[in-house]
Amino acid sequence: ISQAVAARFMDSCSKAGGAELVPVYHGTDAKNHTSIFARGLVVPGHGNDVKVRNGLSHGTGIYTSKIGSAWLSRGFCTEPCVLVCGLLDDAVPVTVTKVLGNFQVTKESDSVRHIGAAIVVFDANRLVPLFEAIARPRSQPSQPSQLSRVLEAVDQQSGQIPRAQHSRKPCAKKFESAVVAFLARRAAMKRRT
Repeated sequence: ISQAVAARFMDSCSKAGGAELVPVYHGTDAKNHTSIFARGLVVPGHGNDVKVRNGLSHGTGIYTSKIGSAWLSRGFCTEPCVLVCGLLDDAVPVTVTKVLGNFQVTKESDSVRHIGAAIVVFDANRLVPLFEAIARPRSQPSQPSQLSRVLEAVDQQSGQIPRAQHSRKPCAKKFESAVVAFLARRAAMKRRT
């Protein structure tokens, strides 16, 4: 990413207070990746010439998907490649049920909205592209990913619907394994310092 994008995100980190840094996916036309790494992700029409491409059913923002839902972002890609991003998430659980379209808002703040498997980001400074996760064909059947096993355990403890019951496209595991590898490397680097 460009130094300007990194500096803008680091500035947001210093002002974010209790926000949690979480990984999310963003799917878009692969031709946009170079611009995104140079300029950052932007909210369409907010001081830029980026136009809305896929609707605004959950608000004007940058649409991302949660870990475990790579299939959602993958559906907006022109190639088997999604962006893995870092999000400063300060959303809190909603106290009054709110439904937009067919999905319920579960958490929300002025900057972020969790709705279904998506997270809509209204403040572009809280989102930074980290890397591209590229799906490559596998030569043999795969075992459940490490991330899938971890997410299953988290779901069981939290009482959520097991992820195996969600409709997921096969490529989701490939993207998730890239995230697990990245986060493992980051954790190892932090332990060394």
